[in-house]
Amino acid sequence: MLPLFSLLLVDIFLMVSMMTSRFVQVVCLLVCLFSFSSVQAQTPAPGLTLTSCTSNNYNSPTASTMSCTLSNSGTGAISSISYSTLAGMTVSGPSTCSASASCGPLTIRTATAAGAYSGNLTITPNTGVAIVSPVNLMVYGSDAILNLRNCTQVNPTLAPTAATMSCGLRKLSSAAIDSLSYTSPAGTTITGPASCTGTVPACGTVTITTATTIGNYTGNATITPNTGAAASLPINLTVTTTPAVLSFKACSDVTPTVAPQRASTTCTLGNTGGAVSSITYSSGLGVGSPITGPSSCAANSDCGTVKLMTRDVPGNYTGTLRAIPNAGSEATRPFNLSVLTALTGLNLKSCVDVNPSYAPNRATTSCTLNNASATAVSSIS
Repeated sequence: MLPLFSLLLVDIFLMVSMMTSRFVQVVCLLVCLFSFSSVQAQTPAPGLTLTSCTSNNYNSPTASTMSCTLSNSGTGAISSISYSTLAGMTVSGPSTCSASASCGPLTIRTATAAGAYSGNLTITPNTGVAIVSPVNLMVYGSDAILNLRNCTQVNPTLAPTAATMSCGLRKLSSAAIDSLSYTSPAGTTITGPASCTGTVPACGTVTITTATTIGNYTGNATITPNTGAAASLPINLTVTTTPAVLSFKACSDVTPTVAPQRASTTCTLGNTGGAVSSITYSSGLGVGSPITGPSSCAANSDCGTVKLMTRDVPGNYTGTLRAIPNAGSEATRPFNLSVLTALTGLNLKSCVDVNPSYAPNRATTSCTLNNASATAVSSIS
């Protein structure tokens, strides 16, 4: 049997061993948790990028292509990648991607038919943010193919300003166009580039210009290359007259009058607008109330004198005098004219009264005696 002191030492040793083991376990657990948290905090979301893109445009029947490198800039892996559909084109590229790595080549291929191919390609990862890249490819025809686009007009215009239409001329082929000829509708002229030999699709600007005379100019403008098919453009341009702006000024009235003398209104007719080829007049008084005045008028000028006369019978004549141009704004002026009834036989006029008076002076009335008839009076009583 061990002495009591020895047994005590054994117990103390066992207790220390157990405490040390638990301390080590706690320390290990804390270190593992810290390490896991650090790893989780440092892992960003995946991020796709397209780099090193090159486009190759070919002649039909060879398809044109656009090639890029797809990369993942994040430290998180991507388990699936999808691509949007582009009209007339196919897209091939990697379906997965490792963290912080080049995913692989991406290729967009057009159809083999000549024409322009464009759209926006959307690349979507299963996690992270999708990216969008524009695509613009061209498959050239073996012959010259002309195209007119982005047309603008200055139309209609007021004479003497010509109406115009301008468009960008492009070729949808790699074939050189050594010469271009132009035709346009009657009364118009057309200008544009003499050739289109470069590799750039844009050839220049085509402009159709009308004459400065009033009219509607319609038809087709045609651009014909020395090789290949011609391009046609419908034309509908208009040059209109400058509107007239008529007005009455410096007006005077002769009213009232005594029948059969007519009452009248006289004005100067002015025009602050374009030329007028015809002018008509109205007053609402009907037949028997004539209106005289100029039948046409130059631009920005005084046209002449306009005179309205009433009928020759007694009455009150009211209404609006109107001068109406074939194009533009009319002139108007209200009128109020009177024709009085004529007196007949003997009558007194210009009478003067002296009244009242003071005696011995008499009150008096003095008048002028007038004979308004066409017959002489032989006796007056």
